[in-house]
Amino acid sequence: MLASRKLLFSLFSILLCGTTASDKVEVYAYTGGEARVSCSYPAGYETYEKYLCAKDCGNNDILVTTTQQRANRYFTSDQHQTQIFTVTISNVQASDAGKYWCGVSRSGKDIYTAVTVHVKSDECCDSVHSIQRYEGSTVSIICPHQREEVNSFKYVCKGSQPSTCRKRALVTATTKQNTLELSAITKQDAGSYLCGVERSNNFDDFSRVELTVFEWCCVSSRDVKGFLEQSVTLQCPYPSEHRSNTKFLCKGEQRATCQTVVSSTAPRDRFSLQEAHPSFSVTITRLRLTDAGTYWCGSDSQWTAGKHYTKIQLTLEYLKVTTVTPTNTTNRNGSETTLLHKDGQTIFQIILFVVPGLLLILIIVTSVIVYKYSCLRIQDDRESNNARPAKEEMCINKIYSNQDASKFTEYRLDNDQCVPKDESLYENFSNEPIYGNC
Repeated sequence: MLASRKLLFSLFSILLCGTTASDKVEVYAYTGGEARVSCSYPAGYETYEKYLCAKDCGNNDILVTTTQQRANRYFTSDQHQTQIFTVTISNVQASDAGKYWCGVSRSGKDIYTAVTVHVKSDECCDSVHSIQRYEGSTVSIICPHQREEVNSFKYVCKGSQPSTCRKRALVTATTKQNTLELSAITKQDAGSYLCGVERSNNFDDFSRVELTVFEWCCVSSRDVKGFLEQSVTLQCPYPSEHRSNTKFLCKGEQRATCQTVVSSTAPRDRFSLQEAHPSFSVTITRLRLTDAGTYWCGSDSQWTAGKHYTKIQLTLEYLKVTTVTPTNTTNRNGSETTLLHKDGQTIFQIILFVVPGLLLILIIVTSVIVYKYSCLRIQDDRESNNARPAKEEMCINKIYSNQDASKFTEYRLDNDQCVPKDESLYENFSNEPIYGNC
């Protein structure tokens, strides 16, 4: 039945369009984006099959039906409450531009709605308005529009693709001038901005602004390297007309967040400022990890852009270290600090490996000394034991040599010396020697 109806449509398209088609639908899409084709239908046809076809709606021209729901790059949805049938075409290509038909299948003549899809390249614009500002300043992006568009919906987004600009709108307006105001800008704010004005039955009107953000600086910008626990001196030139101005050094990634660490009127521990035209200098002693980071020094309290300031990036290293890598840490004020740590051995690693070796050597030397001492003790004991029998024999000989007829003295060995025991009186009952009977 559907095929026969499509054949009748091909033969009598002019008649059908004039008698059964709804209002014409215009769709505007950008390449690479989506095209949403929405067609209304009369009440009572909520459960009927709907479809989208191209060209003359022949059998080969049907792109998708509500029964299928999805086919290639086409997806259908049917809102019965509002009687709106929608087909979404994804990844729109330039070849998708042309004429389509929304159809409602029914007995007899189908209901058709003519659709025209317009496709445009997703880029903008032929002319570009350029704005240049310094970091930390304020910029206003004012979007132009035609007099008849004063009450039209307006929006501003960052980027250069019109297809997604409304979804990424930073500000919107309807009855007033559309203006985007950015304060304390940074280099991340640089880039393209699109001002969009909604138009009915046409592509939205866009204008493009290119914002360039220059680094807020300076007479000069330099990198300075210091060593932990050592001192470093920062040089800050200034013009002669500022000789009587207050000189200062502040720390912070941005000028707006820079905190004064020392000035010619307010000295501070570890930070000393010395004035000498055309340069004043600031010396930082006993450097700490938290001293690394971005410093600004100058003599102009008005912070005039591009004049009388020096930006200094201070990095720190461990003493006698040549290989370092940067690491970002966050200070209390939210700014980032760049520190430098060693890639090779640290002092801690050197201690970790050297000290155990020294202890091992000390243990070995001590063990050798104890061993030698023990050997000497053993040798002395042996010599002492060998000498004792000879001394005991000497004491016995002394006993014999001191005999007489009535008594004799007995000796004992005491601390390797022969000393007399208690004397004993022995009577000699015969003229024979006392040991004669032994």
